[in-house]
Amino acid sequence: MEQKIDLLIIGGGIWGCAIAYYYSTANPGQNVLVLEQNELNNGATSRAAALLTKVRSNQALIPLAKETARIIPVLETALDDSLDIKKVGLAQVATDAASLNALESMYKIADRFDEPYQKWTSDQLLEKTPWLKLDAALEIGYFPEEAYCDPYRLGSFFARAARKNGVAFRQSTRVTELVVKNGRVTAVLTGDDRIRAEQVVLAAGVWSNQLLEQFGAAIPYAPVRSQFWITEPVRGLQQDAPIVLIPSANAYLRPEGNCLLFGIREQQSIAVAPGKLPMQMNDFLYSADKGFSELADVIHLLEPFYPEIYNVGIKSYMAGFSGYSPDACITAGACSGLDNLFVAGGDCGAGIALSGGLGQLMTALLSGSVAGEEIAAFRPDRFGSLDAGAESWLQQCAAARSKKKSG
Repeated sequence: MEQKIDLLIIGGGIWGCAIAYYYSTANPGQNVLVLEQNELNNGATSRAAALLTKVRSNQALIPLAKETARIIPVLETALDDSLDIKKVGLAQVATDAASLNALESMYKIADRFDEPYQKWTSDQLLEKTPWLKLDAALEIGYFPEEAYCDPYRLGSFFARAARKNGVAFRQSTRVTELVVKNGRVTAVLTGDDRIRAEQVVLAAGVWSNQLLEQFGAAIPYAPVRSQFWITEPVRGLQQDAPIVLIPSANAYLRPEGNCLLFGIREQQSIAVAPGKLPMQMNDFLYSADKGFSELADVIHLLEPFYPEIYNVGIKSYMAGFSGYSPDACITAGACSGLDNLFVAGGDCGAGIALSGGLGQLMTALLSGSVAGEEIAAFRPDRFGSLDAGAESWLQQCAAARSKKKSG
């Protein structure tokens, strides 16, 4: 069966759903279709720690994160439903010269983007997080507008709002081939179906390069393992406790119900060639023992700040793949050599926070209303020609996650 539409979006994670929402809002009446090989928002989206942070060292990403914060109440009003965003703020703890300098830089960035912050004492933070030990704290910066959310629910809100706009979604539909002729994607094949679209957005996350491989193209990121743990219930945990970021320990913590969700970045992250990815994230062996050996390698970094970590017990381990680039920046733009194919990927662990801004940005790119200099940092060709499966490239991308100091 052959079908012709205006915009085809490949990938039904939070970015694909956000693009569908923003595009359909800006272009009422156009025929938009989203294809998802599994279920909507059930891959990397549902495995995210979902920190909705705006103040970040990569300033090119801040407008995207601020747009996500802006659109959330709009979605809630449109759907007459609540996302139950946990706006608890973020406390960044500086314990050495490097993290103190980093915190001072974050203050300047917050000022530049009109984001509030306060300098807290250890006692102020301990009022909210009595389970912490802050003897090593030199300074604590508190950013009250930062938040976290249920990532699956936010992705679902984008999808529901897009459906209200008339967007169609097809789940359990795997794209098998992009048919290219004369520098254009002339058709997208899915089993027995052939879909023709005026414009195509490839937003399939870490699977995107599997489709581009057929004609020697690549998006400049690699699948890198992201992981976090959730403790057993913690006595004295307050539901309004802030997100706690400890750069010197490569760690972050936040409440998850009456438990603690925490992540500690390993010194050498693991990257996988795109061709080795299974169709579903559940089918990949992220850890041979459900994350216990991985935790054993890094738990000593967190222990000085949370001594009970050895006693509290671990309830669950969550791992998945995020797309990381060596410059720790997203990729968004037209695919070189194909004038109707656009790509969006490489979330670098910030996919939930950037989702609204990414949807807005891709809508502007599709309409041609964004200037080149505004998106230079995101260009798909910024690394030139590359082999997305080469070991040297994978290690560069993995190193970007290992060096990351924020949540």
